[in-house]
Amino acid sequence: MIKLQIVTLFTQAKDFEKALEGLNEIESRITESTNIGVRSQFYRTQAELDKARGDFDAFYYHALLYLSTSGTTEDPTLAFDLCMAALFSSKVCSFGELAAHPILKSLSGEDKWLADLILLLDSGNPSANDVFHKEFIPLIKESPLFSPYLMTIQRKLNLSIFLQMIA
Repeated sequence: MIKLQIVTLFTQAKDFEKALEGLNEIESRITESTNIGVRSQFYRTQAELDKARGDFDAFYYHALLYLSTSGTTEDPTLAFDLCMAALFSSKVCSFGELAAHPILKSLSGEDKWLADLILLLDSGNPSANDVFHKEFIPLIKESPLFSPYLMTIQRKLNLSIFLQMIA
């Protein structure tokens, strides 16, 4: 746990090379028999490093591993970051695991639209395209964080609808 804290300090200092070295060293010692709390913190530390580096794919993967080992169901910041990673990622095309996780319910107020968007993408319903254009495109366009990814999100919606139609 102390070594994980050291990795966190390297991550906060933006010394990603040393943080990765530390995580690789720790990972070589982690097995299925390692205490679940240690494994959970390891995944959380990996996710924090991925987020700091802007690696949406790795963040999404490691954050879901953290959720599967931690029992966390309420963390609005993590829920927001997971939605963002799922939407911006070049590899995430399926939203079922995130849509089914209780952490999504921790998004409320001005961020609730993200949870609603993930559920819409997961549904694959052909009418989702109309809902997306009416409700979500305006929200995405007015967000400097999300607007550069509008086309990516729209492609994911189209893929979701296509997959639902052929299933």
